[in-house]
Amino acid sequence: MVASGAGLNGEAATYPVLDALVFLTFWMLWKEHDERIFHGRTSLPEDVEHRIFEEAQLWSLVGFRKLDLGRLVSGPWSLTVHVN
Repeated sequence: MVASGAGLNGEAATYPVLDALVFLTFWMLWKEHDERIFHGRTSLPEDVEHRIFEEAQLWSLVGFRKLDLGRLVSGPWSLTVHVN
């Protein structure tokens, strides 16, 4: 899976940071699913989001350079969803 969009000159642009974060998010949601099913533990969505960013920091520290959160935080997106 590769997130892409139109670049400034009309060429396709790729977003490896977003790709890595999507993969990591699905992985952490899967782990949360396992905790709920097999151990009966539940977490608040805010706690899961916090763990996703902690895990992203760890991945970045061990050398997974595609997951540079500094580039993500400066982007035009937000991961927070507000439900009324």
